[in-house]
Amino acid sequence: MSAAPIDEVDVSLGKLEKILKSDVAAAQQQIEAMKPRIGSFTSEQAARLLIASAISKIFSGDFEEALSFLDKAETKANAPQYLSQIYNYRATCLIGLRRYRDALLVMGRNLALLEKVDDPVEKRDSYFRIANLYDELEAYDEMGLYASRILDLAESEKDTKAYCYGIFLLAMSQNGRGMLKQAQEGFQNGLSYCSEHGYLLMIAMINKGLGDTVRQLGDNRAAQRYFRTALAQYQQFHFATEIVSTSAMLAQVDLALGDEQEAESMAMEVLSDSGSSYTAARRDALKVMAEIVANRDDFAKAYDYQKQYLDLNDKLFDESRVKALAYQAAHFSANEREQELKLLNKERELLLTRGMLREKEHNNMVTFASLLSVAMLMLVAFSYWGWQQKQRFMKLSRQDQLTGIYNRATVQMMGDNQFVQAMRRDAHFSLMLFDLDNFKQINDNFGFGCGDWAICRVVESVQAELSRKHIFARMGGEEFVIIMPDVDAAAAIALAEQIRQVIAAISSNRSGHQFVITASFGVSSRTPVDLSLEPLINRADKALHQAKLSGRNRVCMTPEVVADVPDVEEVLSN
Repeated sequence: MSAAPIDEVDVSLGKLEKILKSDVAAAQQQIEAMKPRIGSFTSEQAARLLIASAISKIFSGDFEEALSFLDKAETKANAPQYLSQIYNYRATCLIGLRRYRDALLVMGRNLALLEKVDDPVEKRDSYFRIANLYDELEAYDEMGLYASRILDLAESEKDTKAYCYGIFLLAMSQNGRGMLKQAQEGFQNGLSYCSEHGYLLMIAMINKGLGDTVRQLGDNRAAQRYFRTALAQYQQFHFATEIVSTSAMLAQVDLALGDEQEAESMAMEVLSDSGSSYTAARRDALKVMAEIVANRDDFAKAYDYQKQYLDLNDKLFDESRVKALAYQAAHFSANEREQELKLLNKERELLLTRGMLREKEHNNMVTFASLLSVAMLMLVAFSYWGWQQKQRFMKLSRQDQLTGIYNRATVQMMGDNQFVQAMRRDAHFSLMLFDLDNFKQINDNFGFGCGDWAICRVVESVQAELSRKHIFARMGGEEFVIIMPDVDAAAAIALAEQIRQVIAAISSNRSGHQFVITASFGVSSRTPVDLSLEPLINRADKALHQAKLSGRNRVCMTPEVVADVPDVEEVLSN
C-alpha cells in the first residue's frame, strides 16, 4: 500500500480536530472514514487520529473505550505536545471511572512533561483540562491556580480562547468556594466575551455554571432559563455526560417552580441512561421523582425512589472521601519524594566532605562526628515529619457518615475555637441542643431504615433554616447541636422555636409509614464567667432534660437565657 500524501492527511486531521469542537456526530463519521487508511499514516498522524477517536468516546461517556485508544496513541506519539494531550484525556477517563489516585498520578506526569512543551496553545489546553480535573476532585483552590495561569498566558500571547477559558474556570472555582456573587459576575463576563468570539462549547459550559450559581442564590426562574439554554447547546455537541448532568439540574429547578410534568420528563431522561459516570445526576433525579410521586399519594413508589436516592447518596459520600484521600495521598507522596531527594543530596554532600576531611587528619574525628550528628538529626526530623503526615490521614473524616453534617469530635474542636474568639471580642455566643422525641419507637415499629430516613429528613429540614455562621453537628444517635456565634439569647430562642416548628411539620408520608416527628430543645448562652464551651453544653443539656420532663416538643432555656430575655413568652409565640 502506498503512503498517503502527508499534506492531505494533515489537512484532514486538522479539519477533524476542528469539527470535534462543534459537531461530535460528524467527527465520528470522519474518524470511521479515515480508520481504514491508518496503516499508511506516519506515527504522528496515527497518534492524532487515535486521540481524536478517544475524545469522541469521552463525549459519549465510554471511558474504557477511550482509554484503549489513548493507550494505542501513546505507542505512536513522540512529541511532548501529543503525549501531554494523551495524559490529560487519560486523567479525564480515570476520573470518569472513579480511579482518582491513578488520575492524580497521570496529572503529575503531565505537569512534568509540560516543562518541555514550548507551544503556548498546548500549555493553555493542558492547563484547562487539568483545572477541570481539579473541579471533578472538588479541589477548587488548585482549580483557581490554573485559571490564573491560563489568564497569564492569555495576556502574554493575546489569546482570546485562553481568556475565555480562564474567566470560566475562575468563576467555577469561586462557585465551588461559595463566592457566589463573584462567580455570577465572572460567568456573565465570560458569557459576553466567549459569545463575542464564537466559542460554542464554552458558552454551553458557562450557561450551565450560571444556572448552578443563580440557583444557589435562590433565583430558580433564571436558573431554569440558563439550564435549558445549556442543554440545547450540549445536545448539538452530543455531549452525553453534560446532557445528563444538566438534565438532572433542570429537573430540580422545574420541580422547585411547580412544573412537575417537565421535572418528571427531565428526571426520567436521566434515569433512562445507565452510564457509570452519572451517579450524581441519577441521585438528584431519584430525589425529584420521590417528591413527585409522593405528591400523587403513591407512597410505595416514593419510598422506593427515596431508598434508591439514599443508597446513591451514601455511595457519593464515600466517593467524596475517596477523592479527598486520593488527593491528600498524592500530595503526601509528592512531598515525601521531595524530602527523600533533599536527604539524598545531604548524604552526598556528607560523603564529599568526609573525603576532604581525610586530607586533614588533625581535625578529622571532630568534624566527622559533627557532620554525622547533623545527618542523624535530619533523619530523625524527617522521620518525625513523616509520622506527623501519616497521623493526619487518621483525622480526615470530619463528617457524620449518615447525614453528612459534622460529627461530635469536629464540632467540639470548631466550637472551642469559635468560643475563644467570642471571648476575645466579648461577643454574643449561644448553643442549642435538641433531641428527637420517642425516636426509639420509630426504630422499633418501622425498622432502622425508617429511623435513618427520619434523621436525614430532620437534618435536611434544619439545614434550610441555618446560615453559614451556624455550626450544625450530630452528637450521636438522635441528638444534635447547633453552635451560634454572634447570636444573642433572644435570637437563639427564636431560632430554636422556628426549628422546633419545622421538625414538627415534617410529613412521614414519603417514608411509607405514618408517624410524627418532634424534638425537645435546650438553649444556653455565654456568660462573663464562662471560660470554655463545656459549661454551655452542660447547661443546655439540663435545659433539654427539663424540656423532656415538661412534656417534650418544646424549647427550654437555662437561667441566664431567661434573665437576658424578659419577654420569653413573646419570643416563643413569635
